[in-house]
This record gives sequence, C-alpha cells and structure tokens, in this order.
Amino acid sequence: MQQKSNIPKIDRRTSANIEVTRKDLLMLFNAINAPGVDNKAQVNILGYVDEVIDNSPSSDPARDRRLFLRLFPKGWQESSYHERRNMGEIIQCIRAGQSIEEIHAHFEQAWEKWRVKNEEKERNAPEPRNKLSSEWRYWKLRQMERALRGESGREAQRTARREFKQIAREAIAIAAFDSYHAQKMLPDFIVAIQQKGRVSK
Repeated sequence: MQQKSNIPKIDRRTSANIEVTRKDLLMLFNAINAPGVDNKAQVNILGYVDEVIDNSPSSDPARDRRLFLRLFPKGWQESSYHERRNMGEIIQCIRAGQSIEEIHAHFEQAWEKWRVKNEEKERNAPEPRNKLSSEWRYWKLRQMERALRGESGREAQRTARREFKQIAREAIAIAAFDSYHAQKMLPDFIVAIQQKGRVSK
C-alpha cells in the first residue's frame, strides 16, 4: 500500500502573495531552531530566509527571535517575486505542520524533477542555425559534454572524441598565431600534462 504524502498541495504561483502573520513567523523561527533539527535541512531553509532578511553583522536574525520578528516583515515587502515565492511556499508548509526536514526533502525533490525535465528539454533541443551565435555555442557544449560523459551511448562518445580532437587541432592552430587565445588555453594544457605525467624535462 502506497504511503500518503505529507506534502501539502500548494500553488507556487500564489505563494509570493500570501499574508504573513506574526504567528507564521513564530512557527517558522521555532521550526528552524527546533532541538535536533537536521543540519543540512536547516542550512538549506536558512538560505531562503537569508534571501528575505539581510544578515546583520552583529547578530543572526535566524537565531535572535526579536530581531527576526522585526526584520522579516520589512524584508518580505522588499523581496523579489522569486524570493517571496520560495519563502511563501515554506511558510505554507510550516502552516500545514511540516518539519524543516520534510520541507527540505520537498524542495530537493522539486529541484531534481526540474533538473531531469530541463536536461530532457536540452537533450531534445534542435541545433540553432547560426553557428556563430552564443546559442549554438552553448548547444554544442551541452551536446558534446553529454556525449563525452557517455550519456548518449558508446557510439556518440566515440564520435564526440573524434570531433574534440578536430576542434583541438583547429584551436591550437589558431592559438599558435594568437597570443590572446594561447594565454586562455595554456593553463588547462599545463594542468592536463601535469596530471598525466607528460611534462617535458
């Protein structure tokens, strides 16, 4: 039997516009500072809090309740839509009785889902027509990096290696007469031969 999810259904599009009460802030503060809270989850949620509250050099608002209650409302009003949306979602999860660990897991799952979806979108993106554009350059880098890691199959990996060698030969030919590109490429070349133990005596 499948276990029922404890994650409340939240419309992220409206999270930035919720009304944040003093009760919300007290519950949030207490949840962050609860005894035994997982450190990784705590640091993750504090990162979203920091986006709303600018840290004071003399005191940490997330640890000082009076400072937290004073600074958060002002920070909430001045925050961007993106910052308010994330924080609003966290507050709604707190209202639903979720722990910091559960909220952290929820955000991690949402991030992984977005990452997989974005990778699939990039993998299936058509090749830009203008090969001199930045769009084509980024597309080519993503395609070749994925192939070199073996994520597109063995044949694609072999093809990418052959293509890399051709690109390297052309780049070296250009750098041989271009000091700017030579200086840009030199550090990576030196590191590569050091790591493979091929430094000339």
